Amino acid sequence: ILITFAVVSPMIMQIKQAFLRRENALDNLADLKAIASNVLLANVTWNWGDNHRAKLPPGHNPRAKLLLRGLMSDLYSLLKLPTFTRGRHRLTTRGMDLAVQYQWHVDAILERMMVTIQQLHMQVERMKALGLPPNEASRINQYHWFLQARIERLCNIKMYRTPQATRSFTRLFILILPFFYGPYYIYLIDSGDGQTSFAFALVLSAMTSITMIGIFNVEKALEDPFTEEGLDGVQIDVAIHRIFNAFDAIYPTS
Repeated sequence: ILITFAVVSPMIMQIKQAFLRRENALDNLADLKAIASNVLLANVTWNWGDNHRAKLPPGHNPRAKLLLRGLMSDLYSLLKLPTFTRGRHRLTTRGMDLAVQYQWHVDAILERMMVTIQQLHMQVERMKALGLPPNEASRINQYHWFLQARIERLCNIKMYRTPQATRSFTRLFILILPFFYGPYYIYLIDSGDGQTSFAFALVLSAMTSITMIGIFNVEKALEDPFTEEGLDGVQIDVAIHRIFNAFDAIYPTS
């Protein structure tokens, strides 16, 4: 009962939350690919009026693709950063120094991404200046808003995790629990009923600890779904590569 309430139940709850975070990340990546592809399609294929698209400068289409590729590359760089929001990054001097260094990188990437979103809006303004209807321009800008919202959600999944207090409590109990069960293992060894032995007590002790540590490591591997520490993490390299492939299919470049 002690193991169930103090260790197993909290860890099962955290594993469920971690898997939910992973599923949310996958959903947002799928939305991101669809929205970014439609932003590029709007820039390179939409026409209006009497073929007013022909009046766009020659660099308009390549620039749209370049901006979107840069945005996805910056997102990839942010999501692939090492995890720096664990307890040690807030409670130890070395951890806090590392967190400050990584936070600087995060702030620089986010600022660069915001500039890219602004430049995407300027692409729409150029199209408006050549006669693109305001309602169509507003629709493309709404795509930009959707794009930014998905990026922010992915950043939040990267930066925040399941409750630190529960994780610390679980890890502490895994470490101290063998001391509480030690007398019981001795009782199993010394019992004279012939049904237990030293080997039985040893195996029971080892299996109990291995099971608890295994469950804890499953949860730990999914805390940051983008690090690919385990088999169930988000394959962010594959996801971004597929987005780039979609861009190339929409607007091939030599």
